[in-house]
Amino acid sequence: MVRSPFLRKAPVWVVMKMFRKFACCFVVLTLLLSAGCVRQPREEEDATYHIVASFYPVYIFTLNLIENVQGVSLSNMTDGTGGCLHDYQLTTKDMRLLAGADMLVINGAGMEKFIDKAVGGAKDLTVVDSSAGVTILEEAEDAHEDEEEAQAGEHSHEAAAHIWLSVPNAVRQVDNIYQALREALPAQAETLSANRDAYAARLNALDAELKADAAALTEPIVTFHSAYAYFSQEYGLPVLASIETEEGAEPSAKELAGLKEIMRREQVGSLFVEPEYAGTSAGVLATETGAKIYTLNPITSGENIKTAYEDLMRNNMRTLLDAEGRS
Repeated sequence: MVRSPFLRKAPVWVVMKMFRKFACCFVVLTLLLSAGCVRQPREEEDATYHIVASFYPVYIFTLNLIENVQGVSLSNMTDGTGGCLHDYQLTTKDMRLLAGADMLVINGAGMEKFIDKAVGGAKDLTVVDSSAGVTILEEAEDAHEDEEEAQAGEHSHEAAAHIWLSVPNAVRQVDNIYQALREALPAQAETLSANRDAYAARLNALDAELKADAAALTEPIVTFHSAYAYFSQEYGLPVLASIETEEGAEPSAKELAGLKEIMRREQVGSLFVEPEYAGTSAGVLATETGAKIYTLNPITSGENIKTAYEDLMRNNMRTLLDAEGRS
């Protein structure tokens, strides 16, 4: 082994002191690197502008706006989540995604309550509430609520969060996202503006089409998800009753009895469930009332393609027309 002349002549205590200093510096440097404290500036690491959408509808809206926009990425934070986000819990993966994001696009209207604390202290994260300017409705009271409870004011009114099921609301959401993107990416303003105009034209055409089709609808409906307040208001579809249960749970016998009474009294011939519905209660109601079961899509999941929202809204209208034998 080759040794330095200095080390050969130096006392042992000197050599050991030098070794300890070297080891200490090495440990500190290792800890700093592992914690991410020693790193290059972000613009040298990654010049991409990272956008995260909270869930499916706003992901599709943003996807249309960033077509051909250079230097951006888009992720759906809750990709793979089939239902709404009322009971969603952030995961470690979500937190990592948010930590690397420049912009977070949310639906708003109370849909993403779970995310408030996570982004509250994020100074460099732009949060875009796409519900800004939308008139927010209150959730309708469940048909099975006790009359005494209602009179006593014991029920609570929460915001109806499914604003995207009205196409004019969706256009407003697109505009809100567009304005935020234009401010964040001024060099891409021309492309963003063209994308916004093209998408808004498609959505306005969709709205006119749905309203023309909805004019033929006359029968009220009962649903197993209270998601259609905005759809009902926009397209004149009367929702007699809806039942909202905890995810994976079935309605109680009392709730089913309330729905059955309404369906028999109003001669409701159609009952609507969600694509992910796997319970048995709808089948029981259908058997006892003679109603047929159909599927409406609240558009909380689907294909990651630009026309997905339009396709699913058209499918919903076709389903409603089929239920009345008007297709």
